[in-house]
Amino acid sequence: MKPSARDIVTPAVVGLFLFIAISGLGLFFHVGSGFFHSAHEWLGLLFAAAALWHGLRYWKNIAGYWNKGVSRAVMTGMVVLSLGFAGVSLATSGQGGNPRQVLQAMEHASLGNAALALGKSPTEAIALLKSKGIEASETQQISELAEIAHLPPTAVLLALIPPQQNGKGGPR
Repeated sequence: MKPSARDIVTPAVVGLFLFIAISGLGLFFHVGSGFFHSAHEWLGLLFAAAALWHGLRYWKNIAGYWNKGVSRAVMTGMVVLSLGFAGVSLATSGQGGNPRQVLQAMEHASLGNAALALGKSPTEAIALLKSKGIEASETQQISELAEIAHLPPTAVLLALIPPQQNGKGGPR
């Protein structure tokens, strides 16, 4: 028996979804970025094409979700969230306000400068890192400290922002 398009596209969508999810996490946490970046972009396009085919093919079933209150709320929320992220990215692109650019600049800053940018003295920053088992000096770059500690640079930066002591446990 000849396989149907559904027999091919549905497993492809599932497989591509898994790769896109894993590579997206890798990119977010800066793990395997060199490998994941290009593959994530190209396979993301293939995933979008397969998902579009699936959506067009099963449009009536998908549209039926719109009649369910919870499903409608989730779909609306996802659209609003996606447009919000896109809007923030567009609004800050080219202006130096991109959060990724700021984070990358912090990763290459010295501990002393990063501490000052985070409202801490270099001495406080050294003490905070020492409490996490990271020996540091004011002149070392955040990326260098991260490499020595076998941590992502974001983990070193987050160590400089301890949770609030007000019982809520969130960042200051």
